[in-house]
Amino acid sequence: MATFKPNFNLSAFFNKESKTASTQYKRLLSLGRGILNDDAPRKKKNNRKPWLVNTGETRQKGIERKNDKYSMTIYASAKKHSGRTRYITKKGEVRTGTSKSRPTYKKLFKYHNQGRSSASSETYSGIFNELPLNSAFPDRLKAEVYSQTQREIGRLVRASNRKRGAK
Repeated sequence: MATFKPNFNLSAFFNKESKTASTQYKRLLSLGRGILNDDAPRKKKNNRKPWLVNTGETRQKGIERKNDKYSMTIYASAKKHSGRTRYITKKGEVRTGTSKSRPTYKKLFKYHNQGRSSASSETYSGIFNELPLNSAFPDRLKAEVYSQTQREIGRLVRASNRKRGAK
């Protein structure tokens, strides 16, 4: 009886896919959309940009990723935000200032993913809860696992044939 221990290594696949997924999340942030392609909550004032797009810092520095042989994780960074934000003066001018209390990116995403809006009681799907709508990740993962399974089965057959030929 032959024993077979498959040798799967999905680290290269997960590295590539985590880059793709984080790019998709950044794009959703830029568009002011959630993973279900619904609109992000907006402020009451119509000249404000939607949800975390204020200075662009959250999109650039707020998303981190890690992966190993069997998993990948995309998550909000635990680092602190710089505190830079835009505000509107009484004259209607838009200026940039610095907040006194600087939250972490994780707290920012947690707050905004609740779907609360100062304009209305909108619902919002958020970011990081699941894969974006119409993501082809499950199909690509299935194809990669199938490919590696075929390679491992071929390795098992060759090893089995070598053992039979040696006897």
